Amino acid sequence: MYDDRRNNYKYPRSQHSSSSSSYVSSTFNQPSPSSSATSTSSSVRTPPDLLLNGATLAKDLTHSAKNAALLSSKQPIQSVQKYNSATTGYQTKQQDRAKETRYMTIAQMQDRLKILSKVTGSPTVKPDIPSPPSSVGLKGKQVAREASFSPHRASLSQKRKAEDRPSESSPEAQRPRRMSRTMNESSSSSLLSSFEPLSLPRVREWSKEQYIDTAAAYRHRGRELKHRGDRRLRESSTNYTSPINEASIAGLEQTDALLFYVYGFWCDDQGRGTCITENWNSLFGLLKYVYLRHEKNKATVLAGLCRLLESSVLRHIAGHEMRMLTHRLGKASSSIDPTSKEEMVELSGLMQKVVGDQERSNRLHAQARQSVLNMTVLQQHCPALARFCEKSMQSPLWASSDQAQLATRLDPCSDSASEPGLAASSTNGWCWPMDVSSPFPMLVCFGRAVLREVAREARVAFETESVAI
Repeated sequence: MYDDRRNNYKYPRSQHSSSSSSYVSSTFNQPSPSSSATSTSSSVRTPPDLLLNGATLAKDLTHSAKNAALLSSKQPIQSVQKYNSATTGYQTKQQDRAKETRYMTIAQMQDRLKILSKVTGSPTVKPDIPSPPSSVGLKGKQVAREASFSPHRASLSQKRKAEDRPSESSPEAQRPRRMSRTMNESSSSSLLSSFEPLSLPRVREWSKEQYIDTAAAYRHRGRELKHRGDRRLRESSTNYTSPINEASIAGLEQTDALLFYVYGFWCDDQGRGTCITENWNSLFGLLKYVYLRHEKNKATVLAGLCRLLESSVLRHIAGHEMRMLTHRLGKASSSIDPTSKEEMVELSGLMQKVVGDQERSNRLHAQARQSVLNMTVLQQHCPALARFCEKSMQSPLWASSDQAQLATRLDPCSDSASEPGLAASSTNGWCWPMDVSSPFPMLVCFGRAVLREVAREARVAFETESVAI
């Protein structure tokens, strides 16, 4: 009755607009523009219970029309009730079935397994109470615990295993067994090791003291090699018997000394946990001197090796200074005190130095790519080294591992890490293609292999030095 009265009520247009606008404005307290004269002068107010918007009115009319259509249809109300009850019962059965499937008893599991065995034709499986998989260490404890709860269970399971196991004379026992996954992996690894004698470097877990001692030993040996090369070069200028060979040996010794210094400085950084820029900055003079000697002697590969080392050193220093600059800028931005002019000038100069070092590192790396990092140049001057570089590209050892982590295991003085002619190939020491971002131990191993190959191609009596660690 109330709905009919509300639907049949005729609203005055001017009064409804005035009352609705006044009611909305009084409810939400929002400022609104001034109304017309008709609405202002009107004194009739619509009751609040009859204030309906268009959406509510349309919804009520639609609901009433649906009820009327349902009542006027030929289908009786009882059929609708039956349909609703049937739908509700079907949903209840589906929920109960889902619950039964989710929470199955042992008897239900056995029945289903019997049905599956009849369908597939396999022998009836005798299931056991399901339990989550346990680790290897807790397997014995779990078996003992289960045996304590059910004493006859262990003997029963052993009896079932004995019944299911085929006898030796049966054809199933004589049938060749299928290899498991672990057997396939072991056989493939053995075949790989037989055809490709590549292995990871030996693991060395060093302490800080061991890194510092190794750094001192490598720096000392590098100093000795540098002085020996200088002395040999001075003697070759006065001795006219074989000046070319002596000068070549002196250049190789100086380059080997350079590699010893690089590895020693890297060990210093690892031992102290930071980049010691004073060590690396002291290396540029020797780098320039050795590079000019190789450039004068037309040693393209060795000159490119010097460019590669200088590029890596500059990148290493620039990365450390960039981290320090970022830290100082963050500290200055979070500080309450304003940054002084002197500090801003210092930070600006450091930024310019970092950018300049990175640009020079990129230029030197581009020059190295034209010589020592060029496969065509290596095939021309160092053919054996080029073949082993191609072999390292096919090796999955370095490709599937972290180069920075494996670089800490390298020993540049071991023959297996820098001599490409041995069975344990040079791919143990580096991963081709080399780059400016390669770890320093890999660069040192690659450089020592280059020295050996250049000396062999030039037929010079030169051998790389070693350090007893």
